[in-house]
Amino acid sequence: MKKVILRKAKTKDLDSMWNNIWQDKELAEYMLWKPVESYKEAKIRLEKTIEFQKSNLAFYICLEETDEVIGFIGAVDTGDGVFEDCGLCITAKYQRNGYGKQALQLLLKMIFGELGGKEFIYSCFEENIKSQKLCESLGFKYKYSKQNIRNWDGLKYTARYYSKKSGVKLLAFKNTSAELLVKGMDFPTVFLPSDKIRDSEIAKAEIEKSSIIICFGQKPQIKNKICMELIAKNHDEIINTNFEIESFKEALELNMIPYSESQNPGTSFCNLVYWNSLNYIKTQNLNCKFLFIHIPFENNIDDIFDLRKKLNIILKNLQ
Repeated sequence: MKKVILRKAKTKDLDSMWNNIWQDKELAEYMLWKPVESYKEAKIRLEKTIEFQKSNLAFYICLEETDEVIGFIGAVDTGDGVFEDCGLCITAKYQRNGYGKQALQLLLKMIFGELGGKEFIYSCFEENIKSQKLCESLGFKYKYSKQNIRNWDGLKYTARYYSKKSGVKLLAFKNTSAELLVKGMDFPTVFLPSDKIRDSEIAKAEIEKSSIIICFGQKPQIKNKICMELIAKNHDEIINTNFEIESFKEALELNMIPYSESQNPGTSFCNLVYWNSLNYIKTQNLNCKFLFIHIPFENNIDDIFDLRKKLNIILKNLQ
């Protein structure tokens, strides 16, 4: 799959926008913008777009290889860390290639990773099934529907609104090597008191308002590597992590962090909070991704500062 980038509009984009997007009435069916009727009108719109994008969170979507414009995307900061989308469009000939998903992922990374956003609201026409599936594939959760009126033609339509909350949050057990590791990392962190009831209560509360949680504990049998727990156990029952393990493994390898995969999360505090967390996500149909990672005891880590630095880089790219 070719990669896309987000960039600001340029005067050279006129032909692409005119030929592929702005005059396409079918493409505009489920959008809020009005199709243009002439090349002259398209030129005026581009000039206004260039000025608008200079001071707003709005971008053209371009193929990285050729810089060809294939769509646009944007959002608005509504305050208190909440952002709302202001349109996502991919030209007809480039649809069904995953470009819209790539673009939305880039925008989410910008909002959650760079701008400190706490929540992103995505909306689309009720009839736009493709758009609904797109946001759901990225973990958005349906919130509500609302009747709206499109400004340029007075069309009454029903919009569906979806929400995705901010990215990575860390949990770590107090008074362990896990606490030493996460202190100083660039993510909201909550410490667990090693209390079998309170640990799970805290984890469930964080799950409600997070999209990704990494929980850290310590394990005595390992040295200079991390151990990803693939399952949680409750007697004979098993729940698999819902975290995207393969891409995470690739990032670990790229950053030269030794790792192992385990199906033995222990029999006490670590496994209990893991089981209760994954079971809560499953039974409540929540969108939070949850992974438990064991790290060595402090005296079995040669350079905990280097490990912290590398993990910090990897986790930033998850958002």
